[in-house]
Amino acid sequence: LLEPIIPHVATELSEKLFGRENFKGRIEVKDEVFVQDSILYVVMIGGKKRTEIEVSPDANNDEILAAAKEAGAKWLQNMQIVKEIVVPNKLVNLAVKPV
Repeated sequence: LLEPIIPHVATELSEKLFGRENFKGRIEVKDEVFVQDSILYVVMIGGKKRTEIEVSPDANNDEILAAAKEAGAKWLQNMQIVKEIVVPNKLVNLAVKPV
C-alpha cells in the first residue's frame, strides 16, 4: 500500500520487517555495454566549432592532433597554428593566425 507513494521506504520496510529480498539477483550489469569503441572529439579552429572526429579510446595526443589537422585541413590553409589544446575525451582546440 505504501509502495506507490514512497517506494524506497516501502522496499526498506519489506526487507527489514518481512525478510523479503525484493530486487536481489534481478539486476544484472553487462560490462560490455559500457565499453566505448570510439570517442567523439569536437574540433575548434580559431575559436569556432569546425568539425568532429572519432578516434580510438587508446589514442594518444599526437594521434588525436593529427586526425584533427587532417579533418580541418580546409580551415588551416594559409594559417599558422599558434597553440594546440587537447581536452581529454571532449575537445581539440587549434589556435591559429594568418600567415
